[in-house]
Amino acid sequence: MFDVDGNQINKFHTTRVAVVNRFKNQKLREDVNKNQIPLGPVKCVSEKSASGKSFYNLVDA
Repeated sequence: MFDVDGNQINKFHTTRVAVVNRFKNQKLREDVNKNQIPLGPVKCVSEKSASGKSFYNLVDA
């Protein structure tokens, strides 16, 4: 856990959620599994949700 503006953030949890959410994308799965388009490179960036909470997201590097 670490503190961001007074909020306790679980880095592992938010990074895991970002990874899982990225793989929920149907087009991404089709590109990787059917069209053999490789993933990456990607980077994990810190972003803010609409409610102001910090989270991590995978984006193209």
